[in-house]
Amino acid sequence: MTRYKTTINDSRSRWIETIPSGHAGARVSMLMHLVALVTVVAFAILHMFWGHSLIATALSLMAIMLAGTVIMGRVAPDMQIHLVLDALFILSALPISLWALTQPDMYAAHLIPALLFAAFFVLPIKVSSVLLAIYTCAAIYLCWQQYGPAQGFRIAFGLSCCYGFTFGLALMMLRQQQQLTRLAFIDPLTGAYNRNALFDELERAVDTAKRHQTAASLVMLDVDHFKPINDEHGHAVGDEVLVWLAEQLITHSRKNDRLFRLGGDEFLLLLPDLNDEEANQVIELIKSRFDLGTIPHQVSVTMSAGLAQYVAGDSVDDWLEHADQALYQAKSAGRDCCRCWQPSGSAA
Repeated sequence: MTRYKTTINDSRSRWIETIPSGHAGARVSMLMHLVALVTVVAFAILHMFWGHSLIATALSLMAIMLAGTVIMGRVAPDMQIHLVLDALFILSALPISLWALTQPDMYAAHLIPALLFAAFFVLPIKVSSVLLAIYTCAAIYLCWQQYGPAQGFRIAFGLSCCYGFTFGLALMMLRQQQQLTRLAFIDPLTGAYNRNALFDELERAVDTAKRHQTAASLVMLDVDHFKPINDEHGHAVGDEVLVWLAEQLITHSRKNDRLFRLGGDEFLLLLPDLNDEEANQVIELIKSRFDLGTIPHQVSVTMSAGLAQYVAGDSVDDWLEHADQALYQAKSAGRDCCRCWQPSGSAA
């Protein structure tokens, strides 16, 4: 079944590249980390020989966190450890910078804008907006106490502007990232996932099934006689039928199930943790809960379903092939039914 094969690049790699580190892309994030690492190491060496030993120790630990973030982000991006190290770096840098503001021989105010910028792009925006508002007020107060009203006013104005501009930029980039993610991985007509998200989700399900020795099932769905619906009622009505079907499938499936639109009137439902018998029961239950009274223009809609449980040792393409074969069996059996794929030699 070559239409489901990954042909050019590994889809998992392409999916990972689209996932941001914070709100920045992977390459931008790596550049930011390297710049921060060089800066922190330089200040650590400076304080080690000519400054405060306590600050030198703290900066050395922060440099280790940054180096670990860079390494883990490259070696094991799926483990998300680099995001934890990022958060620890920021949460340790904020109080250290405030402490530095209390020292008469350490002018640390110039580091605060960089920390504000970094924190907004590392921490969740709901956390960072509140935390950094408190941090900015504390920094303004300490600068006012340390440098006097005239210099304190200038610093207060600058830090307030920095906080406001950085918050606005982070919010704008977050919304743009959400929009881009939706355009990249969500079918604009039905709201189901599209092919770009398909192989990553299936590989995750396979990895989970292998790791925890659990089942997972696929259900390939096809609207029966969809072409006559388009021919008799028009493509606009056909689109409304697809939207209705997707809404029914999403509404009545479980929270961790995933619905994909493969194209045209063909959908794929991923059912983690269910074997073929359980998945068959779920499909029948979902169909029984369809709100038939809301079908657009009262068009008669039925669907055929092909179900395949993941078999250990099979690839994602094999799994899809099995579901496709089961769907063909359902259509050959007269449509409006569900058929389960069985391995060769097993009972049908």
